Amino acid sequence: MTNQLEALQSPFHPKDIEWRVQRAMSTQRGNKAVVLAYVTNRAIMNRLDEVFGVGGWRNEYKEWRDKGVLCGISVKIDGEWVTKWDGAEETNIEAVKGGFSGSMKRAAVQWGIGRYLYNLDETWADVKEKGQNYINDKKANVKGYWDDPQLPSWAIPKLEPVAPITSEQVGTLKTKALTFGKLRGKTDAEVYAALSINDVTELSSKQAEAVIMKIDGWIAKAEKESA
Repeated sequence: MTNQLEALQSPFHPKDIEWRVQRAMSTQRGNKAVVLAYVTNRAIMNRLDEVFGVGGWRNEYKEWRDKGVLCGISVKIDGEWVTKWDGAEETNIEAVKGGFSGSMKRAAVQWGIGRYLYNLDETWADVKEKGQNYINDKKANVKGYWDDPQLPSWAIPKLEPVAPITSEQVGTLKTKALTFGKLRGKTDAEVYAALSINDVTELSSKQAEAVIMKIDGWIAKAEKESA
């Protein structure tokens, strides 16, 4: 379990991090925003797939308070399911979806996923005329754009040699996609789209293994439902 916890708690690639404004203000040096870093839900699910396998974890939701959502993430340890819970309030934008997303992020932190981001110093972003993200804080009278900050080196995974996908994995992946497609009436392209993949040959060997495991889980579920 120690190795699994280390894998869960390891830093994510910057592309898997999203930034949100906590507060905005006007200063003598111009408009500023204090922003917080979060791991995306997709990255959390991929991390759980990689560490525990597709069938080795699950999540569930419950109502919490008046407008809150509790999420429980369960993982199988030594044949037993262990669950950790946390919750979040609904957001002003896409309220219900925001509540589900926020509660899963918090529950993931209970397992150590993305917890290292809490060690970041307070992060400031300049609000300017052009940038990646838009802000319109009427209370603070701050309006404009800001860019995602750069993470410090300790919060970025160390680069390791990445083994490319093998021809055997390409064939296996395509065969399994076709098998699942026949069960669900979908094309290979639709299966790949559901996995956020355009070209399987661009995957690494490790990514291919995780994708194959995920499709295996889909196939098992489809076969069980059609039995």
